Amino acid sequence: MHLRWAGLPGDRFLGVGPESGGDPGCTRRHEGILATRLEKGQPISTADVASAARQGDAAAIRAFERGAFFLGAALASYLQLFSPQLIVLSGG
Repeated sequence: MHLRWAGLPGDRFLGVGPESGGDPGCTRRHEGILATRLEKGQPISTADVASAARQGDAAAIRAFERGAFFLGAALASYLQLFSPQLIVLSGG
């Protein structure tokens, strides 16, 4: 699975784009390990996100927090709908 940079709420920008009103004197730039890889045109895998989070990359940490939030919401919905005796989560 590969991810494309979509930006997360709270990201810091110096930038061109809708946020800057298209000011050509402004350059949009994300900070951090993942942003550096994307600026070089390199794909980002989930393993890259995990590695960046371990190194303290704020965007990677927020990505995990966001994923954990939605996983929790999905599991809560599943619990309410089906009332399972047990839920097992695993990974590698």
